[in-house]
Amino acid sequence: MNVVLLYLALLESPEDEPAFIELYHTNLPELTKVGQRFFTEKSLIEDALQLTWESVAKNFTKITSLPRHETVPYLVTMMKNKCKDILRSEKKYTELLPDEDAVYEDGVDDMVHIKSEYQEIVALIRKMSDTYREVLERRLVLEESNREIASKMGISEALVAKRFSRGRALLIEILSDEGIEYE
Repeated sequence: MNVVLLYLALLESPEDEPAFIELYHTNLPELTKVGQRFFTEKSLIEDALQLTWESVAKNFTKITSLPRHETVPYLVTMMKNKCKDILRSEKKYTELLPDEDAVYEDGVDDMVHIKSEYQEIVALIRKMSDTYREVLERRLVLEESNREIASKMGISEALVAKRFSRGRALLIEILSDEGIEYE
């Protein structure tokens, strides 16, 4: 709880403390898993978590104004970015975008196109019914396993697999209707 006190001091309003504590305890395990994907050293995971929670505390009003289903993906993205920042500072991470000397002149245009399509797909997933949206979002955006999803949603792995399969088929159909070819 001592660590949480540091973050509470960064909040704009003392009335936000209970909501922050709940958000912290609910999402700490998920963000720790994200850190474990980047680092094996516990100290680096803790550094990334600290940077993330400091940022959450400083931007708490903005985060609590997000729709509920967008909060966890937002926190996960924050944690990933903090991990990447740490790796960059240690020169262990390079961006996927080509550098200035890249041979392919249209490489940046391709990356922008891919990012745009990704954002369109995420937006389409978020418009789907909750039955499929949560499973697809957790599997495709948060990169959780069927077992993790089943545990968090309180349903069987078989049901997760079925919802993912049906949701994926529905998403492909929606993409086709939108004129986006799925390969």
